[in-house]
Amino acid sequence: WACSRSIRMERSVPAWAARAWSACGGEPGFMILLEERTVSRKTPLDGKLEISAETARRLGPLGPDMTVAAGGHDGTARLHSMACTCARGAAGSHVHHFLESSLFRSLRPEATARIEMDETSGTVRVTSSREQTS
Repeated sequence: WACSRSIRMERSVPAWAARAWSACGGEPGFMILLEERTVSRKTPLDGKLEISAETARRLGPLGPDMTVAAGGHDGTARLHSMACTCARGAAGSHVHHFLESSLFRSLRPEATARIEMDETSGTVRVTSSREQTS
């Protein structure tokens, strides 16, 4: 096992890995990739980033409000779910899930947003392939 700050896992970190990390002086910060999404054209207007039902389920234990980092800033985000009002609703009811934060207004439409969670602190990090600089 080599000590590394850039460990990426898509599932929970096994207990042995956490112990090994701690034993070699590692700091908290196992980042779990939750998903990658295309940013909606509405996100810069309303700060709502749509997420999958699975990501909403995994973030649920953090509570309705959580710590988030995006665009080089820290803040809070709120987890939302709402019944469908879109055109796809005619084919059957479904639910949309969102993370909402003013930090997400800096995300550009059509960019790929990478949503990760620090397993130790519960901080959600959102990075984008094309973050706005202004």
